[in-house]
Amino acid sequence: MPKIRLNKAAKELNISIPRAVEFLQSKGFEIDNSNPNVLLEPEAFSSLEAEFAVDGKQKKASQEVVISKVPETKLEIEGDKTPEIIKAKAPAIKSKAKVLGKIDFVERYLSLCTKHSDRENNIKDKSLKEIGELLNNINVSFSFSKKECFFPKKEKIVAYDFQFNIIPYTGALQFVWSVKQNEQMLKLSWGIWESILEEMLNKSFEIRPRPYYSNYEELEEILTEAFAIYEDFKTEVLKVDWEQ
Repeated sequence: MPKIRLNKAAKELNISIPRAVEFLQSKGFEIDNSNPNVLLEPEAFSSLEAEFAVDGKQKKASQEVVISKVPETKLEIEGDKTPEIIKAKAPAIKSKAKVLGKIDFVERYLSLCTKHSDRENNIKDKSLKEIGELLNNINVSFSFSKKECFFPKKEKIVAYDFQFNIIPYTGALQFVWSVKQNEQMLKLSWGIWESILEEMLNKSFEIRPRPYYSNYEELEEILTEAFAIYEDFKTEVLKVDWEQ
């Protein structure tokens, strides 16, 4: 088995890079957590795959647009009857663009990353304690997943399940959101803000944009603006009829 990059492995298994690194380190593998492009030995990837294969399958299943409809009370298909194939309604691309356009996502996230772009002088740790304290200061309720090393916020509003994740890196933050409607994932991009930005601009960045902080005042500014973007996102999502 050839070596695989850490970020590719995490994407294939539908887990965050910090989660992958933490797991591998707990198994005795030496991983450079500051480099998402680090190559994993086959043994390391096999260990990840054995632990998180279910997460990868769930991601693949959530992206399916074809559903097999089989009678619930029958275990076998009679005769030469084949299952009826129903195409699932994918959210309209126009609706997704409208939501992100309404909240000026591209401009606001680019501005946030441009303002906080000092990668040379950023704080050299993940600031887990400080992030928790600052979230309390701005009256935002997040939990903390010690196992996966990130701050998730989950909310249910009517038929929608929202989740907003803050993933700490060394002196930087990554943001991820997801939305389900009646247990079905809405395709508002995959959810990582860098990926959404690249999709909206139809371009790839050599260094994927995310905000860096050199002090805790900057960290508070980043958290405050990111949460404001998320709140506006929720408001616009609830205005759209995703079945059309």
